[in-house]
Amino acid sequence: SEYYRAVIDLYNIVKGYIPEEKILVVAHPRIHYLLEKTDMRDRMWNKPISQVLKITKLLVTDYSSVAYNSFYQGAGVVFYQQDIKEYEEICGKLIPSEEEYIGYRAFDLKEFDQIRFTDLPIGYKVAPYREIYLDELVGVIYESFKDSSDINFDPRFKTIEGVRDILDKITNSIYGKFLAQSSKVLLAESKVAGFAFANITGDYIGNIPLVGIVPEHRGLNLSEVMLKNTVEDIIKLNKSGYVRLKEINASVDLNNQSAYRMYKQTGFKEAYTYPQGYLPKLGS
Repeated sequence: SEYYRAVIDLYNIVKGYIPEEKILVVAHPRIHYLLEKTDMRDRMWNKPISQVLKITKLLVTDYSSVAYNSFYQGAGVVFYQQDIKEYEEICGKLIPSEEEYIGYRAFDLKEFDQIRFTDLPIGYKVAPYREIYLDELVGVIYESFKDSSDINFDPRFKTIEGVRDILDKITNSIYGKFLAQSSKVLLAESKVAGFAFANITGDYIGNIPLVGIVPEHRGLNLSEVMLKNTVEDIIKLNKSGYVRLKEINASVDLNNQSAYRMYKQTGFKEAYTYPQGYLPKLGS
């Protein structure tokens, strides 16, 4: 059944992030005996579900109300709902609306894998760029850059209209071939809070044109997580043969030490420097 396959697929993804001995599987009674014949036999839970909820730190479920029991006991929640269309056709519209969910939602295995369990605090999710985020991203980029030194390089960051022009040119491949799937959006409780874009410029060069996060979500290394996700996906595209790259590069103002450290910690190396394109304002 789809349910049986989903349990196995989700288990295999989760054990790539969390030690296997810390994973417990609470299966539907109808397939419990089947899963006991698999490699996860030692991870099957055979006691009352109320007992396992007391020790749960992260719950993966589909539509079960135990999500609320677990959440109120301090656990994070991920809803995996690959069959939501069929479910709602049979059972009716789900009661929680999109903004009322108490955890992440994933609708296929790729989205589920994007959650990156061990890297993000509860409430945050890194998702591939989608056009539905475009309007919200304009405001987020503006808030991220309006007080930064980047406005000295590009005054468009000073205005919403200017930011929209930058974003339109990135996503429409004016500055190089836009890599939508490798570009990432940080979601905080389903609202856009950050971004890391990717494209390919001339001479087979992968490029990170913009990385940023709104001020209220800084200090949690979230920008570094987004950047790592983006770089990893570009490397996967290169290994698959979808793109052919000689390098992945990014530009950073050396006066912005936090951004410089983020790139260094992600694996970037300082290859070349060039004179700054503006003169810093001197104190009066």
